[in-house]
This record gives sequence, C-alpha cells and structure tokens, in this order.
Amino acid sequence: TRVHGLGFTEKDIADYGFYSCDSTTWNMVSRFGKIYKFTNGRIIVATPKGKRINKSKYIEGEVHNIREWIKYQNYLRQF
Repeated sequence: TRVHGLGFTEKDIADYGFYSCDSTTWNMVSRFGKIYKFTNGRIIVATPKGKRINKSKYIEGEVHNIREWIKYQNYLRQF
C-alpha cells in the first residue's frame, strides 16, 4: 500500500515510509501573513510573533516563501 503524507513537511520524512507527501505551509502568507526563512538547515517563521505582513505584499511574500521551501527541500536531498 502506498501512503501519502498529506500536509506533512518534516525533515525526517524518510523515517515515516511515506510514498509521497505535500504541504501548503509555503502559502501561509495569504492565509496568516507569515514569512518563512531557511537558515542553518531549518525553516523558521521570520515574521515577528503576533505580526502579519501587509496584504499588498502577499504575492511577494508567497514567492519568497516558496523559494525558501525549495532551499529547504534541496538541503534535505543531501541526506
């Protein structure tokens, strides 16, 4: 049986034995105004706690977030 990890975005995904997985965490800008940053092998929330980015910056924010998640994905491929 092939199991899909819906909404699963963990570094140690291979340990769970999923056939495939996906997540929409990268688009949290339009949902919650959150910006992510890949740093030191981790993804962190870069917006200050309790703050949101301005709605006029959502598209830029989502482009930024997807780039950061791609960096994270490329980093994970090393392992």
